[in-house]
Amino acid sequence: MFPVSLGLKNMKGVIHENDKQRFHSLDLAQCIVDLNKLVLPRLTIIDGTIGMEGLGPVYGNPANMGIIITSYDTVAADSVGSAVMGIGPMETEYIKLASEQGLGESDISKIDICGATIKEVRKKFKRISLEDVLEYPEFKDCGTTITNRGACSGCRAVITSLISDAVKSGRTGRLKNVAFLMGQMLKPQDLKNIGDRTVFFGRCTRKYWKDKGIYINGCPPHILNVKKALGYTTEDFGDFSFMRTHLEKFGFKDE
Repeated sequence: MFPVSLGLKNMKGVIHENDKQRFHSLDLAQCIVDLNKLVLPRLTIIDGTIGMEGLGPVYGNPANMGIIITSYDTVAADSVGSAVMGIGPMETEYIKLASEQGLGESDISKIDICGATIKEVRKKFKRISLEDVLEYPEFKDCGTTITNRGACSGCRAVITSLISDAVKSGRTGRLKNVAFLMGQMLKPQDLKNIGDRTVFFGRCTRKYWKDKGIYINGCPPHILNVKKALGYTTEDFGDFSFMRTHLEKFGFKDE
């Protein structure tokens, strides 16, 4: 997972969903940079009236900022946006690479900032990692195991979102005794005792899946496909009328 998702990464919106997932099986950061070399925006506008901290882009919490950042230089816009959130621009690999490869300026001291200063509007955003959610007491009590042998940032992000959402919504029962296997380098001992609640997570585990357990395709798997495989129903989404059409595409129907 990247610390921020701003102007450069937003350009993934111009490509097909399948290509977005392919980026994760390659070098995601460099793919984002290469995409911007092809379709570098002439003007970047970051709507910071309300941001999201924690586990974005879906399961985080609103962060009221009341700002708008705009620049003809997307790298500069992302760098200032990062600094406003209390995150160093060089912590995000695709910003670092974009700067090194000449797409724009990431050095805050060299960026001409008009209007409010970074110091005046800065708010240190909360950050959540897979390691953080694994420590949630509610998760520890549900008997779930995760074997990670070199999983990419995409798969880690989906698992992190899944666990965080289950804890927040009180749905950890859907994860009870599930054994997730992730990554391209699973070992023979990882494949012992495969049961009905063993999940082969992501395309790179396909070669290990035989006739037992659950295989969830994708690079990374879509979180709704994961929830469907784990037995989630529309009742688990509460009042889902606002996303009904989206859920139906993944096979969820009214009970």
